[in-house]
Amino acid sequence: MLQRQIVSIVFASYTAMSFSQLRQDLPPVREEDLLAIKGILVKLHPALAASPGFRSTHFYPGAGKPGCDSAPNSKTPKTPQWVSVPGTSDGRIEIVPPECEPPQAEVYFAPFRESGGRQDGAFAQCHAPVTDPDTPPPWQWTCDHIEFRQYVRLEDQDCTVTLVGNLSDVMLRWVKEEGLAKLGDRAKRGTETLIKVRVNSDGRAFALFGDNLCHDNKSKALFLLADAADDSNAHFGWRFVDERRWME
Repeated sequence: MLQRQIVSIVFASYTAMSFSQLRQDLPPVREEDLLAIKGILVKLHPALAASPGFRSTHFYPGAGKPGCDSAPNSKTPKTPQWVSVPGTSDGRIEIVPPECEPPQAEVYFAPFRESGGRQDGAFAQCHAPVTDPDTPPPWQWTCDHIEFRQYVRLEDQDCTVTLVGNLSDVMLRWVKEEGLAKLGDRAKRGTETLIKVRVNSDGRAFALFGDNLCHDNKSKALFLLADAADDSNAHFGWRFVDERRWME
């Protein structure tokens, strides 16, 4: 019951805070489970063996009765359900926790390689079968998502930039300058540092900005691939599109 209550609180929190804020309140992954998870990931990606450890880890408790995630023909929801809040007229919605949700672990590998002033790291998501929370570790983890990233230092800020995808230092500086210029007055109120850039395969890139203490404030700039001949504001084939708030 306690495990179920924790999950309810976690999912309810999604409506009130960003995922990065939520992670601060989550417990770390247990040491025995970390060793098991690292063994799985190193077997899939041997280069990770050179990592000295983890930058951070987060554990999401599961929900439901043991074995519910593998029960055949189960009709209970296995993902969060968005529903309208009764008695409201403003379209407000909330998240109803799933009846069956496997425990999850997020792990951020400390850099395992450095080249050209950039450090290579990795982020992975793993899950385990729903089981009794008192079951001793390690659990039977499966890791089906890993994302490699680089940590890049720009000379005009103390925070390293987390880069997912490929982008040169010159382009990172341009993304920072263009994004802060478009954010305008917001940059004068503590948004002055480039925190993270994600480059997608569909031609979009997202830049996340924060303060000089490396705390993100969810100011997000969106860039799109553009033809410089058709857009006088394009730079190296990119152009700024808009700014929007987001949740990681």
